[in-house]
Amino acid sequence: MTTFRLLAPAAFAALIAIAAIQPAAAQADEAMLARLKSYMAEQGSPIDWDKVETYKGETGADVTTLLDVRIAAQNGQVVLSTVDLSDVAREGDGWKIGRLAIPSFTQKVEDSEFVVYDTTVRDLVLPAEGQPAPALPYGGLQIRDLTFNVHQNEILKVSDLHVDVASEGEGKPAQFTGAVEAFHLNLDSLKDPDTQQSVDALGYRKLGGYIEFDGSWDEADGRLALDKYDVSVEDAGTLSMSFDVAGVGMPLLGAMARLQAQMAANPDGDNTMAGIQAVGLLAQTTLHSARIEFQDDSLTGRALDLTAKDSGQDRAAIAAQAAQAVEQWAGFFRDPALTKQASDAVARFLAEPGNIAIAVEPPEPVSGAAIAMGALQATPGLAQQLGIKVEANE
Repeated sequence: MTTFRLLAPAAFAALIAIAAIQPAAAQADEAMLARLKSYMAEQGSPIDWDKVETYKGETGADVTTLLDVRIAAQNGQVVLSTVDLSDVAREGDGWKIGRLAIPSFTQKVEDSEFVVYDTTVRDLVLPAEGQPAPALPYGGLQIRDLTFNVHQNEILKVSDLHVDVASEGEGKPAQFTGAVEAFHLNLDSLKDPDTQQSVDALGYRKLGGYIEFDGSWDEADGRLALDKYDVSVEDAGTLSMSFDVAGVGMPLLGAMARLQAQMAANPDGDNTMAGIQAVGLLAQTTLHSARIEFQDDSLTGRALDLTAKDSGQDRAAIAAQAAQAVEQWAGFFRDPALTKQASDAVARFLAEPGNIAIAVEPPEPVSGAAIAMGALQATPGLAQQLGIKVEANE
């Protein structure tokens, strides 16, 4: 989970880069530049620049450069020295930018900073006035490097983040695939001494790995299928996730983004109402399936040995305690068969770490509202309705 928490700022920095490039859909066409500004204002990220220049690129095609670009962000401004646009053409009543390039830029937030190097976007769509943007408004995105620094110390480096989007035509799902070819995480400056000691004991002061993902999104009904999202960490293991959910459209995503910003702006306040709103938003979705799996590559053994050493017990005793904890978790569903299945799976996995997975395969799609109400009321039969299975070493 630490990896995910520290990857989240990197993912946010990548989204900033995307936001920064969407507005750059411009040549020296005054109407298009005006639409660019109004569109970004609609998205809550006003954009401005000091100057526009046009020149011939290496291929002889026109390249338009926006100079000293400023984009409003939640934590101030994103400032870009230049944004280059080429192969710009009309598409219906809107525009498509064949290639948009941004050099490196830095976004500082208090004592931390994100540095994004060489961002390129292919086939970026800028919709006409009054028309919504596509759910996936570009054909490809690549960021050469991205770093997250705290007090000038590099905490995370992401190399070659790329996403490719392909659409088979109007009314058909867009297919996407992507990867982070390498990431390096430095955990030698954790604030909590006990956590730092545990990380050192596990041998994970510095971590490296990669990420792969692919799936599809049908904008018409909001059917989002993440077929694969694998995070692999060297000498630790691979965490894999997948899901198939309907109802994930742009209105829902926009509402969730606004709610997240509201909660982030008041981290120490009472967010009870925000939590209720989040449940309400999730109630608009329909779950078809989901799965989370961990493939061990020495993390489990290291964790068992460390826990046993700290508690003065052997690995067998620690494994038995873990199985009991899982029984308590599974007991929430009031399903004795699931409780036994989960306990047995954990026992098998800890005795011989291979892989362990929780799968949700409902016989029929289940609405988010039914899941939320069932979870809040601990409704008997929820496990069967969701088709929950716990598997190990299979």
